[in-house]
Amino acid sequence: MRVLFDGAISGLGGAGFSPERVHTTAAVTVEKVGAGFKITKIVLKTEAKVPGIDAAKFQEIATATRAVALCHSTVGTPIELEAKLM
Repeated sequence: MRVLFDGAISGLGGAGFSPERVHTTAAVTVEKVGAGFKITKIVLKTEAKVPGIDAAKFQEIATATRAVALCHSTVGTPIELEAKLM
């Protein structure tokens, strides 16, 4: 999940920005559900250094990237995002 998100958000170049650094961590909550276990929550924390971008545009792109990551990962699992510029 973290690698997927880093790779996707590094695609800021498509929006005209070239990130110098992107670092993402993922905290995954796994709970016992019935006879097995299930991922019940994912929290992504990403920090990026992107020259020329303002905080609002960065949040817009990060949020859109989160939506793409959600589609390609554990469908139905809530994914929270904390994104900040460095």
